Amino acid sequence: MDDLTSSVNSILVSEDDNSLSTQSHPRLDIYKKKSSFISNQAERRRAQLLEQKKKRESKVESLRFRPSTPSVQKKTTPTKKSNTNSLYSNQLMFSEWLIEVPNDLDQNWIMAVCPVGKRCLVVASEGITSVYNKVGKLITKHSSRLPGGYKESKTDYTILDCVYNDPLRTYYILDCLCWKSHPIIDSEESHSVYYNI
Repeated sequence: MDDLTSSVNSILVSEDDNSLSTQSHPRLDIYKKKSSFISNQAERRRAQLLEQKKKRESKVESLRFRPSTPSVQKKTTPTKKSNTNSLYSNQLMFSEWLIEVPNDLDQNWIMAVCPVGKRCLVVASEGITSVYNKVGKLITKHSSRLPGGYKESKTDYTILDCVYNDPLRTYYILDCLCWKSHPIIDSEESHSVYYNI
């Protein structure tokens, strides 16, 4: 056994000692990390909320004067029939897991109970209420009493972020993006919370 140990020790792969093996590889620090990585969860959350708000504002702005866009888009693509509407994809805001509890949770945070069901985007315009899933796929169309969802209110439109509970056949509103052609997303937080209570 001593002969085997001495022969293995005599074979050197490198002239350098292996003291570098205890250090991390220089590229390990940048592996699968964005250049704008923020280590602090509060800062990361704030940056993510700002980015999410900008995306939602741009979506609502594009919807503001064009509630009839889905029918126009279906006419322009006659070769491929699809129920997916990119205008309504990624419109829903999803929650983030709290890894660490913020110090100001009781003062500066709003918590809401989220019912069991499937997330959906409800769009009422031109007398029809359309329901889309999170990727913008049309789930169903029907008439409703929402502004823009029935014949007498064709000129208005309403966009709601909802949870649909199939056994109860009930939509629970989580967020109101537009109500009666008025974008709620542009309003202050307290006004928006008033609509959602």
